[in-house]
Amino acid sequence: MTMWHLMFQRPNFSQSQIQNLVAEYANNQDFGGFAVKQLTLTHQTNQLFYLDFEFELSHAIDRGTFEQMQKFILLQALGLQTAPMPVYYSVMAQSVKDLAIETHLYSSGEADIMYWRAPK
Repeated sequence: MTMWHLMFQRPNFSQSQIQNLVAEYANNQDFGGFAVKQLTLTHQTNQLFYLDFEFELSHAIDRGTFEQMQKFILLQALGLQTAPMPVYYSVMAQSVKDLAIETHLYSSGEADIMYWRAPK
């Protein structure tokens, strides 16, 4: 199992967006072909939503794929995963830096992924 700790900054992300993200994985336990064990809202403050995302990483992924996975979670949080292709690709084409996504990787394989704002 792989554990990612996701953090979404308020007010850039709303309670309803986070609830929808959690519900989506409760209903569809698949993340790009990887089996999802759970996505849970574990804590929230006035500044951040904290989620634990546990899934089965069945094979190694490269840096590019890791970044695409982070961007897809952002799209899902915004409810844009089924947006028209120009909208979808305009987000996916941006760098994680431009999207204000920060990552800290641990030697254990866990990751902290911070989403600081929604794309324009």
